[in-house]
Amino acid sequence: MLKARAAVILLLCLAAAAISRGQTDEKAQTTLTGCVIASSGDNLLFADGQNEYLLTGDTSALNKLLGAAGTIEVRLRGSADTPVAAQPAFKVAEVLGVVERPKAKLSPAWGDTSQWQAKRNLHFGVEFKHPMASPVLENSAASETLGDTNFVAADGAVSLGGFSIPREIYPDSNFVGGGFALSVNPEIANRPSCEMFGRFDPDNLSSLSVGHIRYNEVQEAEGAAGTSYETRYFHTFQNGLCYELAFEAARFATANADNGCMIAELQEEDVKAIVKPILKSVSFFRSEAKAKTRPEKSLRPEVTSFTASSNAADDAENRGIITVAWSTKGADYVELSFTCPNPAEVESGGVSSLVISEDGPNRYCENTASFETSAPYRIFHSPNSTAQLGFGLFNHDDPTSVIVTITPFADGKAYPAADKSLIFTVNPNDPFPRGVPTETRNMTLSYVPSQSGEGYTRGSPMTIVWTDERAQDPCVNLYLVRDNSTGGEDYLLQINGKREIGCLKPSSNGSYIWTVSSKYSGFGFRILARTPGGTSGALGPVFEISPD
Repeated sequence: MLKARAAVILLLCLAAAAISRGQTDEKAQTTLTGCVIASSGDNLLFADGQNEYLLTGDTSALNKLLGAAGTIEVRLRGSADTPVAAQPAFKVAEVLGVVERPKAKLSPAWGDTSQWQAKRNLHFGVEFKHPMASPVLENSAASETLGDTNFVAADGAVSLGGFSIPREIYPDSNFVGGGFALSVNPEIANRPSCEMFGRFDPDNLSSLSVGHIRYNEVQEAEGAAGTSYETRYFHTFQNGLCYELAFEAARFATANADNGCMIAELQEEDVKAIVKPILKSVSFFRSEAKAKTRPEKSLRPEVTSFTASSNAADDAENRGIITVAWSTKGADYVELSFTCPNPAEVESGGVSSLVISEDGPNRYCENTASFETSAPYRIFHSPNSTAQLGFGLFNHDDPTSVIVTITPFADGKAYPAADKSLIFTVNPNDPFPRGVPTETRNMTLSYVPSQSGEGYTRGSPMTIVWTDERAQDPCVNLYLVRDNSTGGEDYLLQINGKREIGCLKPSSNGSYIWTVSSKYSGFGFRILARTPGGTSGALGPVFEISPD
């Protein structure tokens, strides 16, 4: 494959006249139809499944047509061009037109639920239908298909079964397959709490009615290895019980396929067409199960205890991970929030040096600009449970504090008067908890001499220069360290730790101007350079930091 700054790959599917390397008349015009796939670079490449062609000539019209589509099918007029580095080339004279991408077509059998089989659960008062070709996955098997439920209170959730959705229902499309799972949570005893979700972006909340049944819906999406996974959760409160219907649809990126422009892509309406027959097949009736007894309306929820495994997040002691636990009375669920007593200490230019995670997702102090600009993602927890919090403080050599507050909810309403809070100390991140590495690997490191030639003054600029022999190394991180009495080094500060700076590029040959820290003075300081994973690194010479 030719390495170029911008490459677009075109799969040749129909040619009015063939192009070959041995063609003698390069001025002969021909018309080609095929896929153009956008990738990084400014040259255009197209292939017929066996050969790849570098597109030359006027390709500006192709770039405009591609836009954000990723891949399109086009008709080109042009002629063979001189090969570039043994790469066959085609000189574009004109873009004749764009061929419309085929539309996804749902198998008629999927919408005909008259042939589906019913699965009835008398104990929990619900029935759903499934295609004969998709047998019911019972309990844990159904849960494993789609993962955890999305109730506001995860404790007490019961899986009632589900089934896989085969990719064949959308033939010749980018649909990979999916699944359906049905759950109930008898612990959730009121409609407002049932209609909420454990984790969600409020912007993705919606509702719909199927017959006389009303559902609240939220969508989540994630992707990996060129495949996107979209999960839709539907909650409904029926006969005193809270039910969840969950659907997953997976799609692959057509831009990653040579013939991607000829593959139908699922749209929003296509996904809805998968979900609709299943929703219509679900019915509810009086159950044998008894819902949780609701507390008296006059009883305000309260947090009876809120504790933590440690009051300090420290790399050496707990790797920045703290487990908090709580118990409540009269609450349906709880929410955690975060406040920084000194927000200016952890944020610069709207970029936070403090990283917080809550059972996975990133969180921010609510009194910082980062919180205001981040997605309004919310996480609710069971009324008596635990959560794992992670803290990291980068580009700092002094600790900071974070206040974590727990708020109880009942009937969908928050009760801030019943809040409880814990204060945590977050120590600076130490990237070398097992000791500072001092060996030199594939790298040289030096400093531009100061104006005085005798060390550096606090607050003065220091130019750090490095060269890395490994071209495949992505970038370089720089650290301030100091000689200790045991012959090793003590870590002090990550120089490029701020998120707006990031890992420094290129690793092969670069420089960075650092404003010398005003906190330190004396002798024995060094700069350490390391690439991610420690594949390359170097420890610089000793220098002195003088007072102002």
